[in-house]
This record gives sequence, structure tokens and C-alpha cells, in this order.
Amino acid sequence: MFYLTTLERVVLESLNKSPKNIHQLVEDTGIKIKVIQNITQSLIAKEILEQQNTFFQITKISQKMLKELIKDKNSIKAEIQELIDYSLHLSLKENRGSFSLQKVSLSDKNEKIINSMFQEIKNYISQVTEKQQTSMTKKENIIFWGSNKYSDILEHISSGI
Repeated sequence: MFYLTTLERVVLESLNKSPKNIHQLVEDTGIKIKVIQNITQSLIAKEILEQQNTFFQITKISQKMLKELIKDKNSIKAEIQELIDYSLHLSLKENRGSFSLQKVSLSDKNEKIINSMFQEIKNYISQVTEKQQTSMTKKENIIFWGSNKYSDILEHISSGI
């Protein structure tokens, strides 16, 4: 089994909305044409895409396979790491976007309150997403949140040493 890169996922997200030609893919994703050409050729070679005239579309055969690839934990982990890395870079180095991280001591009560707030955010985003008309892929936002016990993270980090 192979994994999808973040850029391959973006192209597939765009094509999942509707078949597109190369220029429509560039416009929808904001990815440079040369990169789109390389990605589409790679996805054609993997038999995930097909080209009919000038339009690219996801092959019927690969629909089920794609659902499995998209849900693959290693692929998800790699995509999340890449998105967080670039979000952090944009926020800290280029002053674009926002990225916050704080280490805090929480009582059990406050931890439950924060987890409840996270759930409210998740519910709100789900509602907004359902009501939202299909937009250009490049205009979508990446939103992440969550928390972990610092001790659990430190234990995981130190186990690799």
C-alpha cells in the first residue's frame, strides 16, 4: 500500500467536488501548474485518476480504495504533522495565521470544562461545514485544537531515547 502526500490529498479533495482541467485545478487549489502536472501524472500512474479529454476525474475503481487511503492512520498522521509544521512556520516566521500553545495546570473540573469547549467547537465547525456551500479548496481553513497530559507526552518522547 502507498500513502497519499498532502498535495495529492488536496488535488483529490478538489476533484472529489467535480472533474476539472489543469487550469481549474490550479485555480481551485492555488498550487503551481508544474506541481499540479506532476501530481496528476503520479495519480494517473497509481490508477487513482483518469483523464478524459482535458478533464481529470477520480476513477470509479479507486473510489473505495481512496476511502481506505484517506482513513489510513499513518497517512493522517503524516498530513497532520505537515499541516501543523507549516502552520507553525507561517505563524512564527511570517506572522500569518495564528498558532498558540500553552502548558497549564488544570483542576479536574477545569479540564472537563475545556474538553466541553473543545466539543462545542467541533459541533460548531460541523454545523458551519454542513451549511457551507462548496468553496474553492484553497480558501478553506485549517483549524486544530486539543490537549494532552504533559507527562504522557514526555513519557512518549523519552521512550524514544
